Amino acid sequence: MSHRSRRDVLTAVAGASAALAGCSGSSLPSTGGGTTTGGGTTTGGKPGTTAAPLTSVPTCESANADALFSVVPRGAVAVVRDRQSAMTVQRTVRLQADLADNASVRTVESGGTGRYAVEFGPLGPSASALHGLVGDTVEIVEIRRGRSLATVRSLVPKLRSYLQQNVDPHGLRIRTVRPDPPEPIRATALLSGIGSTSILRGSKSFAVRVESGDVNRTVLTASDVKRVGTTTQRGRHAVTITLNAESRTRFARVLNSTGALDDPSPTDQPIRAYYRGERIYRAGVSPALASVIRSSLQSGENQWAGKLSMTVGSERKAQELAKAIGLVSFSVPANIDTQQCG
Repeated sequence: MSHRSRRDVLTAVAGASAALAGCSGSSLPSTGGGTTTGGGTTTGGKPGTTAAPLTSVPTCESANADALFSVVPRGAVAVVRDRQSAMTVQRTVRLQADLADNASVRTVESGGTGRYAVEFGPLGPSASALHGLVGDTVEIVEIRRGRSLATVRSLVPKLRSYLQQNVDPHGLRIRTVRPDPPEPIRATALLSGIGSTSILRGSKSFAVRVESGDVNRTVLTASDVKRVGTTTQRGRHAVTITLNAESRTRFARVLNSTGALDDPSPTDQPIRAYYRGERIYRAGVSPALASVIRSSLQSGENQWAGKLSMTVGSERKAQELAKAIGLVSFSVPANIDTQQCG
């Protein structure tokens, strides 16, 4: 079997085959897979049961809601017929595809079908590249963009918690949605009784950029954050974030490409954070952080915990930013879509 470069294999998720169907149910507990109310109770079935995923993406008209807030994990999924086939695909991709350090590959059982899903993230292989890697050794049943139903459902409890705490809708329903490919599986919150989606839109407007020399690119958004909080020390207010494992290496490599890790200078401040179009933070790389990140890149191990602290102008701004980021701070990178109805 010939060796293929990461460029060949990790193409944009949009390259996944649109002619193949999506993966089936999940073996995970049903924490939030069904229709839920603001109190977190499951309706339309026995307590703790999971309603079947919707097969079409809700619209303002069909959902009868004031706003729709959808979360779509980034990646791709290949479904095969048994665990042995899944492990073969996973092992082959890891050995032959020259994956980036921040790429994840894992196998998830599709409950009730006897099939298994192999997830790739945050980028996924195109159908042609994946078939080229495994050849005739494994039958790939289907490929779709996004992640498996199991992964999407695992994000729902945190999504519900943040919405209840920070948006406080009078009515909250969260459904998993599994439309036909190429549309990915998603978790969609149907919100009623809210006057504004300002905080929802704010979650899409946060970005961390690296700006130094010829480098000027966005390296982090709210969907790259795993945990977020606030802190106050000596009268200075800050937002603390911890990056997803899949986002740490990308951030480190961009910093390394600017030379900021080779000779950290207190006057060079290549890290800039923006919120709602306003620059709210800029900073350099401390010698200690540069040393840890550089060691991580050289060893291929995640020695850096991916923690950043951003000082902002006021406690109000810190709280607002933390709430906005928190709406999409999941265990895997995800894209969000917000639609206000009416």
